[in-house]
Amino acid sequence: MKTRLLLFFVLLIGCIERVGAEWFREGDLCYRVINKSLAQVEVYQSVELDDTGNLILRQDKYAGHIVIPETVTHNGTNYTIVGIGKRAFADSYITAIATPSTVQYIDSFAFANSEVLKAEIRYVKSIEWGAFQNCVHLISVRCDSINKIGAYCFSHCERLERFDYCYLDVIPSFAFYECGFEEFRIHSRIVKRSAFSNCDKIEYIHFSSSLQELDIRAFSVRQRNAVFIFEGKQPPMFVDDFILSKSKKSLMGYDKMGVIKVPIGSKVAYKRAFKKSSLVYRKLEIY
Repeated sequence: MKTRLLLFFVLLIGCIERVGAEWFREGDLCYRVINKSLAQVEVYQSVELDDTGNLILRQDKYAGHIVIPETVTHNGTNYTIVGIGKRAFADSYITAIATPSTVQYIDSFAFANSEVLKAEIRYVKSIEWGAFQNCVHLISVRCDSINKIGAYCFSHCERLERFDYCYLDVIPSFAFYECGFEEFRIHSRIVKRSAFSNCDKIEYIHFSSSLQELDIRAFSVRQRNAVFIFEGKQPPMFVDDFILSKSKKSLMGYDKMGVIKVPIGSKVAYKRAFKKSSLVYRKLEIY
């Protein structure tokens, strides 16, 4: 609830702010110039001037399947589109988004509360804080080149069941909070607390050998029947910075995991690591 209230106020501020930099509309999209000398723009909120010259927000004009072009020409200048700006499609009616190789980033709240179902953002390298937050219709995301996502990036995307990527160095806190995954393969070095909390449908979590640090509260008590499969022969570091006694943490369910599977020959090492971290699990198996 607090997260959604915060999002509401941030978006409200965005509705009444004026554009400080140069912006223009070409075709169905608005753009903001972010580097004049390099002729670079980002996709901007749908804005227009009213009869008195005041800037008004018209996110209802963004709808349907949006394909971002690589370049756009305005007043004789050919601009390269390099990103999607803050709140660009927030509260809009778009149903799908596809970006070209020139688009490298998606800024905070860019799609928050929108109707988007599918995101083909294959060349995007970074997605900022809350970019797809509360996209309750979002089903699939493809982001082959991604290397950074922000906290709360896909939180409350309750229908999100597919996230195709190659590698993320860090999966931050609440990144996939309350998502609809049944299975997820983690190719990351670090997984932060509550990254997958309240993903009620999840049944299998695969950790690649790249994992070095896992917060034992990355998952929640609701996943106590899930299967957690570790591929690394050596266990990662299991961390917990939540200041509670072991008995109280167990009571609250923060450190409970389901069935854990580890490679042959590594069971003793994993048991030792679990004991140091006070992590509680139902069953430990080898495969």
